[in-house]
This record gives sequence, C-alpha cells and structure tokens, in this order.
Amino acid sequence: MSKPLNVLIIPDKFKGTASASQVAVAIERGVRDSYPSAIIHLLPMADGGDGSSEIIANALNGQKLEYPARNVLLQKMKGVVYSVNGIGFLDVATCSGLAKLPEVKRNTLSFNTFGTGELMRQALKTHDHLVVSLGGSATTDLGCGAAQACGFLFLDNKGIEINPIPENFLRIKKIVSEEPANWLRSKSIVGLTDVQIPLTGPDGTVYNYASQKGAKREQLSELEQWVEYLATLMEDTFNVPIRKIPGAGAAGGFGAGIIAFFNGELKQGAEYILSTLNGVEEIHWADVIITGEGKFDLTSYHGKVISKIIDINGKNKPIFIICGSSDLPSNHLMEKHIQINSLLNVFEESQAMENPEFCLTEIAKNLTL
Repeated sequence: MSKPLNVLIIPDKFKGTASASQVAVAIERGVRDSYPSAIIHLLPMADGGDGSSEIIANALNGQKLEYPARNVLLQKMKGVVYSVNGIGFLDVATCSGLAKLPEVKRNTLSFNTFGTGELMRQALKTHDHLVVSLGGSATTDLGCGAAQACGFLFLDNKGIEINPIPENFLRIKKIVSEEPANWLRSKSIVGLTDVQIPLTGPDGTVYNYASQKGAKREQLSELEQWVEYLATLMEDTFNVPIRKIPGAGAAGGFGAGIIAFFNGELKQGAEYILSTLNGVEEIHWADVIITGEGKFDLTSYHGKVISKIIDINGKNKPIFIICGSSDLPSNHLMEKHIQINSLLNVFEESQAMENPEFCLTEIAKNLTL
C-alpha cells in the first residue's frame, strides 16, 4: 500500500478578489476531489502587505481587539489590532490603506498615517511588543502622522505645530520627541515590509508608488524633493541613516518612520510570517507544494511569498503555482520542478474576477500531483 501524499497548500491572497484563506480552501476542494487519500495541510500566507496581521492571528488563535481611529480622510472608524501570545499585530492599511479609497479621493500629498498612529498608541498601552505590517498604504508621509499621534511634534521656525503631510514638509524645521521618548523607551516595534525599496531615489517610494496613490506625474519630482528634505531632517534629529536602509521606502516611507521615530527594526514580511507560522517545517513535511498569488511576474521573485517558498524548497519537491494571471517575459524559463497554472489561461477574465474560488477549485482538480 502506497504512502498517502502530503500536500501543503500555502497561497498568498488574490488581491481584490479572494483572501489567502479563501484561496487555500478553494484549492483544497479541488485537490480533495482528485486525491481523496491525500493528507492536506492549509497554511494561508502573507508577505507583510494588507491582511498580514489577520493571517497570523487566525493561524495562532489570536484575539481581535477594536479601537476608535481615523482613516486618511480623518473619518472615524474602528481600527483592528490582533493580540497573539502577548504581541500586538496591526496593518498600516487598516486605517491608512489604499484599497478601500475611491480613486477620485486619492491624494497622497495631503494624507498622513495619523489614524495608524492612534491604533499603535492604543495597542502599546497593553502590549510591549508590536508588529506592524507596512503594505497597502495610501500615504507618503514617512510615518510622520503616526509619530504625531504618538506624541511627536513637528514645528516650524516659530515653534508652531505643523500638520505633517507631504505638502507641509518644507515648513517643518524641528521634530520634538521628549514626550514619546519616555513612554516608547520600553517598547519593541517591528515593521514587516512587503517590498525592499529604499526611501528615496529612482527606485524609491515616490517614483514606484506615489502615482497609484493619487500623485500626478508632474508632481513626482516635487514630492521627491519634499521627502528628501524630511528624510534629512529625520536623519539629523535621530542620527539614523534611513536613506541607506533597505525597506525604508515601504508604505510611503513608513519603514523609515519605524526606525527613526519608534527605534524599531524592519524585517522581510514573507520571511517573518513563514517563520512565525512554522512554514519552513511545513515545506519540509510536504511531498507536493501548492502556492499562488493574484499576479505572478518577475517581482514575485523578490521577497514575496512564492520566492521564499521556492528558496526554502530548493529543487527537492514539485511546486505548483496557481495565479490569477502570469506576466513573465516570453523568454523566462521555469525550473522543471515548478509548474505555473494561470486562471486566465482557462477562464474568461470576468469569470476569474467574479468567481475566483470556483476557478481555483477547477484548476486544482486538474493538477497532476
């Protein structure tokens, strides 16, 4: 009698259509249909983007806590923090996110992360350790709004407090930190990055992400100058070279803010979450690995969930990647143990977008494991 097949289903979300948990369950249905004797483990994953805190909390039986906060439009809302084994987890995207913001209201030049800071301050009252997932923000404020909510003051040359949004950066001449320095001293804060971009320059946060956050093309050069100015002020104030740190540009520079304002550290999100959820052990356990994400392209090889899974696996076991669409160059050669299965190769785009779980199940049914 042959040994049952050990199958690990370990996908990221299909952004905008299905959560990682929904993707995992849909794939499981298909595999179960074709391989009823298989031993299947589900491990929904994230890379430090929006939804990461919930993924961790669900896997580790965390507690969901709600606090009053504000979004980037300063509208009141309920912010969510997850408490897991004494550690607080939250997403920048909960209060300062892009996904739920209509395109016509996106204006990163006048937004900041104050609402996220409100949430952080509440969480730090009951947690000494806080993990902040940085992906999915609508902001380019270097975390200044969050710092303001936690007690930092941004002053002009007359000592008048300035609202720290990008449009006002050049008016800020001094950052005062006496009050936060006392209560934050005993706290430990980690920022999870879903991208490893620097803060400034052609590969930095402005030129990579500000356009999708509402900045017009003709505004990018000026916004970059504002960010450069404030980065210099932050480096001089806190004596930290934030422009040289990989990941500092994540979430509109919130990565830099985690380091400068909160004396925190940055970690690669996919790597951190895989380790926290025993993903490495699960990959070694499996005979077959099924992973996926909404769009598979060359960026998937740089710090994303799939890239980490491929690295950990080496060339030991077959990996099946199920994606909404694959946008690899025509000359890109996949290794023999990796197979890509795109929903759009089988289904119409409208069907894949409107009913992704059905499509995922059908694709999974037809995998030759």
